[in-house]
Amino acid sequence: MDSESRENRNAASSLPVRVLMWAVLISVCVLIVWQLGVRNIPVLPVDGCITTDLVSLDGTVEHYDSNNFRLPKKGERLIFTLTIPDGADEIDNPMLCFCNYNSVVTITSGGNVLYAHGQVKQDKGWPTGHTIIRVPVRAGSVVTIEYLQQEDNTLSSLSEIVLMPAQYSWLYPVRTLPLQISLTLFVIFAVFSLLIFVFNTVFSLGRQELAQGFMLSLFCITMTLWALGYSGTLFVLTNNDTTIPFAEYTATYLIPVFFCGYMLYGAASYGWRKKVSAVLEAFFFVIFLAATLVQLFGPEHNGYLTFLGICYTILLFSCIFFTVLVFRDRTSAGRVFRIGMVITILLALSDVIAAMMIRIREIDDGSGSRFAAQAITPAIVLVFQTTLMADYLSRVYRAYQKRKELERLEQVAYTDALTGLDSRAAFEDRELPVLEKQPCYAIAFIDADGLKRTNDRCGHREGDHLLKTVSDAIRSGCAGSGCLGFRYGGDEFLIAGKDKATVQGAVDAMEKILSRKNLSDGTPITVSSGIAVHLKASDRSASDIIREADSRMYQQKKEKHKTREESCP
Repeated sequence: MDSESRENRNAASSLPVRVLMWAVLISVCVLIVWQLGVRNIPVLPVDGCITTDLVSLDGTVEHYDSNNFRLPKKGERLIFTLTIPDGADEIDNPMLCFCNYNSVVTITSGGNVLYAHGQVKQDKGWPTGHTIIRVPVRAGSVVTIEYLQQEDNTLSSLSEIVLMPAQYSWLYPVRTLPLQISLTLFVIFAVFSLLIFVFNTVFSLGRQELAQGFMLSLFCITMTLWALGYSGTLFVLTNNDTTIPFAEYTATYLIPVFFCGYMLYGAASYGWRKKVSAVLEAFFFVIFLAATLVQLFGPEHNGYLTFLGICYTILLFSCIFFTVLVFRDRTSAGRVFRIGMVITILLALSDVIAAMMIRIREIDDGSGSRFAAQAITPAIVLVFQTTLMADYLSRVYRAYQKRKELERLEQVAYTDALTGLDSRAAFEDRELPVLEKQPCYAIAFIDADGLKRTNDRCGHREGDHLLKTVSDAIRSGCAGSGCLGFRYGGDEFLIAGKDKATVQGAVDAMEKILSRKNLSDGTPITVSSGIAVHLKASDRSASDIIREADSRMYQQKKEKHKTREESCP
């Protein structure tokens, strides 16, 4: 490898950080354009036009002048009445859009059934998912939406019900739900993490970072799949209410697997704690397999729902464990992870409290009801995802800085400070192993004539000038030939190349350049050289070739001295 190739390789090694910076910039620009573009779509919120009747199991009716009501029981019906406002005329082909979860829905207007959708019921053991309902309506019409409750104390109110142009109604999940920002970020994170994985592969930032990037890619992809299911976007894309819950629940089970895998490959310095990460990763994978097997072959087919509580509980304790663990890490990556995970854990505990308030007791109207109705889960996922991404970027950047520092130290060690040529260490550590693998190569041993005499007569500064002049001539002679020049030590230099003709050409070019160079007192600058060749059939080592070249150089120097003595009177 010549010096030009080595410089190109070093320049390429600085690309990952630059590419990552550009990826972040492009992602932010895409997010801004996407959000601004979606927000410019005409949308008419109609939450304020709804009245609600809650029909109990005994037939009694509770009336509400809004879509805020007590949490219904399984089997109870919610009847929402909505008068489409006149403002709908300003929207091209208005479409009524809202999200449904865990309810059988029937929509009627003027005695006509506009929509009827029956989700797979939980009493059959099949989980339910979020679906997006979209029906065409007209201004002034009265629309009745009936929900048949599938489970006790599950919030199934109409939230974010809007009118949108029909051609843009597929953008409803991104436009109106609380996930509108996080869903977009999830997709960007998934693509971004895959890019990081590619960067690691191409630029070789290290096996540990590569493994972490792979786990983060899988983590981001499962997060994105979960978000698509949770927001109902998956139903818009597939129109299949069976695919949605299983895709969402499968992602839910795999998220902790890849999270523990990410922590496993980032725990190189954690000692025994690395084993704990591996055990947790295996445990979550076993839980996933058990849930799948029970779902497929169990008599009640409710494996995903049965094991979900176990998975959530262990995941929460795992997050606490890893957060406490990283409190010993005083680096910037440790701080990013600690802050993000503390926020994630606090949000998760809030979500648990809200779920307990819903499940254990009835919630009266007021602050408790509003707290229980908050969509905390998307915030948990968003913070969780962002924390790991920031933690990984910080780790990659630290690894990149460490590698650059090692390269800088290596460059100092392998470069001769006086002449700028590669040093003897560079020849022995880098070039010699390469040469010994080649069937044929040649080495020229070069000695600068009269260095001691120059130092004694003109001083060491003039001696340094002599060495620099010889080095510059070697560098110029090797340029474009594929040969490499080295300062072997003191006044000795080497030129290594693929064959004798190439090395001889570099030596001739060097001597031609030196023929025009003189010291400050007018003394010509000359060198003595000898070339030795390693042939295919030879079993000699590179050290033998160097000794032979050194011997020939010494022979040439003796002949010069003999000629000089014979020419003296």
